[in-house]
Amino acid sequence: MFAQDTIERRTNQGVAAAWCAGLDCDIMWSGNGNLRAEGQTIYSYGHHFPIACHGGANVRGKDSGSVLLTSITYSEGEATGKTTQRHVSLVYSAARKEGLRVYVVPIVDAKLPHEHLANLRAMLSLVAAHMRRAARRRNATYAEGDKQQARALR
Repeated sequence: MFAQDTIERRTNQGVAAAWCAGLDCDIMWSGNGNLRAEGQTIYSYGHHFPIACHGGANVRGKDSGSVLLTSITYSEGEATGKTTQRHVSLVYSAARKEGLRVYVVPIVDAKLPHEHLANLRAMLSLVAAHMRRAARRRNATYAEGDKQQARALR
């Protein structure tokens, strides 16, 4: 650890909220140590399980205002996954409160081409599912809602 690192301890909800707000802190972890934020990534039960990453810059070089949130809700060695699901839910809620766009993907810290491809396939699959549901709807209002959900994923 470097001298300039800032370390803070918070509740799980506090870690999620501060991370989504972009609080300038190098490392944050909850009092029980189960939820940990370091830079652009937040982890559940250690570095082996990143649950969300800030989206980075858009094509114009500005902050995208988005969060990539994991679709996987279990952590290695955890029997039920309920706590990790709770961590994911806390991050999702905090991101929405901050006005961040949330994209649910299988690999939040994708670096390799096949990982990005897996994320793209998951997103396209979700769009297709919303559009199929919209086509089956008898109620036009509900169908439009499904179409809006599909459009929101772009």
